[in-house]
Amino acid sequence: MAKIFEMPPHLADLIAAGEVVERPGSVVKELVENSIDAGAGSVTVEIKNGGMSYIRVTDNGSGIAPEDTETAFLRHATSKLRDQRGLEAIGTLGFRGEALAAIAAVSRIELLTRERGTREGTRLTLEGGRVTGRAPAASPEGTSMVVRDLFFNTPARLKFMKNDRAEGSNVTAVVARLALSHPEISIKYVKDGREEYHTPGDGRLQSCVYSILGRDTAKSLLAAENVTDGITVKGYVSTPAGCRGNRSWQFFFVNGRFIKSRLLQTALEQAYKNSLFTGRYPVCVLELDMSYAAVDVNVHPTKMEVRFSDERHAFDAVYWAVRGALERESAPPELEISKGTLSAVRGAEEREAPVSGPADMEYSNHGPAGRSLGGATGGFRTRVPAVSESRSSLQVSEPHIAVYGQTHIDMPRVNPRTPQGEADGVPERGYAPGTGRDGSAGGADTKTADREHSKAPEDAARDPQARGYRFIGEALATYLIVERGDSIILIDKHAAHERVIFDTLRERGYEAASQ
Repeated sequence: MAKIFEMPPHLADLIAAGEVVERPGSVVKELVENSIDAGAGSVTVEIKNGGMSYIRVTDNGSGIAPEDTETAFLRHATSKLRDQRGLEAIGTLGFRGEALAAIAAVSRIELLTRERGTREGTRLTLEGGRVTGRAPAASPEGTSMVVRDLFFNTPARLKFMKNDRAEGSNVTAVVARLALSHPEISIKYVKDGREEYHTPGDGRLQSCVYSILGRDTAKSLLAAENVTDGITVKGYVSTPAGCRGNRSWQFFFVNGRFIKSRLLQTALEQAYKNSLFTGRYPVCVLELDMSYAAVDVNVHPTKMEVRFSDERHAFDAVYWAVRGALERESAPPELEISKGTLSAVRGAEEREAPVSGPADMEYSNHGPAGRSLGGATGGFRTRVPAVSESRSSLQVSEPHIAVYGQTHIDMPRVNPRTPQGEADGVPERGYAPGTGRDGSAGGADTKTADREHSKAPEDAARDPQARGYRFIGEALATYLIVERGDSIILIDKHAAHERVIFDTLRERGYEAASQ
């Protein structure tokens, strides 16, 4: 007796529906993608009870011809692929020909459509995949698809559905992705009779981000753009301060298709390396435009996973787009140093090894071409070109400290000989009056430094910004502590020292090898 037999068509449809239609959000995704492929300029999505009892998607696209209405609901029926060569460069969203057949197999459907340029539309009804009615009907140009009672004939699937609120939230997320992937299409979303959002369809991604993610988020994002190896990346990313506690607001699109990609996610987060706290994740809306032949979208029935022909190029394109946006935002301000500060530290002796750099830069303690930028704590030392010998961006103005990656902290330079408690500074450890920092005699240069240092607070007192900060002291021989109002600011001397050296090298044209 034969043990192998052909599966009944209805059973095969139910199994296929289980792959394509996971929940109401899957239905909305497939229907809206069909509307986009039909050339719609506006799409309206309406749901009730989380989409379990009612889903309606209406568009002003090309519509469906009367003779094609029933064919559209057959398995593997499509207008988007003609032969095998079409698989090598897929540019449409819904190409597998499974969506409508799978949705019809587990719901009750009412289709109302009119093809462009015709005078009469068609109304078609189906239940459980079987046609129950067809008739001419008045209809605007485009297509309106109503899906009711999802999974009414598959109780095994129905019992695994979540409550209406959870399913509605999933639909909301799906529509948001579709809207962000096509800012040129106006998408209106109505949930239980209430309009959630309505994108303008003006083709500007920023307008779409404003409508979907909100005004505050849209205003805080940074523009990202890069072209690498034929891959163009455009979009927006958040500042490190604007990151979130989860990855739900990370949107990646490839040729107008929303995808989930661990590769691109890793590239994004690598660009933020050393800029985020643990458990914080960046926000992004990034669109990748590449050759259709360079990406395989026929990997999964839901079409949310893709495979790149060259993963390294895709990784680099995203990484450098995001990195460039962050570097433009965090570019350090000009480092301004007062004459008093330069003179004060000119005669001070410091035990530091020279820092290697270009031949025209010297970082020795007392070299004629360099000066040491140090404060009362002694550990925050940075070499900068002498004002008289460099035409860089260093300018002479009121004393202040530049805190890289944060903000300017304007504060007076304090005489290191001032006893603790008598001024806004504290004496450096191991420093005795009349000696250098290493305990040796300071000499005339030290006296000159003391006189110049004593003038710095007087100069800074006339600066209204400088009066807003108060230098408290040093902690653990590592951090400078500055007070401003009700806030305490910690400055990592080591990190600040490295950053100032790096910026100085870059200003002098030194190109470091990157890895």
